[in-house]
Amino acid sequence: MKNFYWLFREKCISAIPVNEDKTPKLNGWKVFQTRLPSREECNRWANINGTHSLAVVCGRVSQGLEIIDIDNKGEMAANIYNEIWEKLKQEAPDLFSRLVIERSKNNG
Repeated sequence: MKNFYWLFREKCISAIPVNEDKTPKLNGWKVFQTRLPSREECNRWANINGTHSLAVVCGRVSQGLEIIDIDNKGEMAANIYNEIWEKLKQEAPDLFSRLVIERSKNNG
């Protein structure tokens, strides 16, 4: 099984294990807002039973990474996405082509 925590770590991105409801599986997870996990931590997390999800910790610790998460409550995701896309096209036309866009399991 691949250790996705370590794969993120190798890219200088902090990632932590989360529960199915997206809450952190770790007590004291906030330390990972200021430091990347160690290889030992990544290995331990990869072997936690029932851990199939991870969360990326954004900000300075992850090289200034920012994520826009659009929830699809009320089927509004497409409208919100289109509004953001139009604004980016107007204010930062070169940025949009560099973005990674993913669709979640809940169609967000």
